[in-house]
Amino acid sequence: MAYEPSPAADLNMRDPSQPFTPLARRSILAAACLLAAALPPAVHPATIYHCKTYSGAVYWSENACGKSSGVMVDMVQVPDGMPFKEQVKIGERLQQDRQKAQSGEDKDRDRQRQCSAIDREIAEIEAQYKNGRHLPADQVSSHQNRMRDLRSQRSRLNCQSR
Repeated sequence: MAYEPSPAADLNMRDPSQPFTPLARRSILAAACLLAAALPPAVHPATIYHCKTYSGAVYWSENACGKSSGVMVDMVQVPDGMPFKEQVKIGERLQQDRQKAQSGEDKDRDRQRQCSAIDREIAEIEAQYKNGRHLPADQVSSHQNRMRDLRSQRSRLNCQSR
């Protein structure tokens, strides 16, 4: 038999099939409305375009570059509802951040390439000693000096262990 509250049921009486009492549901709804009213309105992104004219001049636009006879260099998302000059400042900062990140990635790739080349050279030198072949003393000395230099370079570049 299902629970059916009487018409005069107390607001604090809980229907066993419901997680909250009617009073608790009303309180939660009221709190949610107050919270929603207190929050600032959502900021929607605007897109601004970094354009280049056919003569080479660059400029920012709120409209697609093709509408002003330009070619798009980049586009960035910025907060809507602020002056265009402020949006441009944000756009320029975003571009600089991207360029710094790209530059850092390029440096890391270059460092990894250098580390790989050093590791290959170390392996080539070590391979000459693994087969038990006799090498002249001056070549051994040269290899020792080169290995010291290579290990120093590995350390300076913070190469990962081989």
